[in-house]
Amino acid sequence: MRETVRKESTGWRDLSLSRRHREWGIDCPASDIDCLVEIARGVPVAIIEYKKANAPIAESVQSIRSIEILADRAKVGFFLVRYSNAKDWFFRIERANAIGTDMLRSAGFKIPAAFREIDFVKFLYQIRRRDEIAVLALPVFAGEPLI
Repeated sequence: MRETVRKESTGWRDLSLSRRHREWGIDCPASDIDCLVEIARGVPVAIIEYKKANAPIAESVQSIRSIEILADRAKVGFFLVRYSNAKDWFFRIERANAIGTDMLRSAGFKIPAAFREIDFVKFLYQIRRRDEIAVLALPVFAGEPLI
């Protein structure tokens, strides 16, 4: 079993395909899957569409909705998450499907929900039914204040 996450090795292909697909015209829309499928022990639990904090959403409404529909059909949570790493990492869940809303509610949150990085990662552990205390042992959070 791997103990680390594999490094990105094919990002250049994804970008070139995304650029090429745009040349296929307005009548051939697609969503460049820059969202992440959150997995727990090989089973998808949520789909998250990440957008930078200052990214315009209006032009992405159809692709966001299509990803939400996929999540609904797969019976997994969907979240639209804005993030910023300007000073410290910050995450804000701005939209969720019904399953995602229930996940948030059971974790004690409602939409919109704002998180420091460590708290967002704890939430990701919660939706996987993993011990969120393990987050504190991650090297990235060494010395992180608990509050």
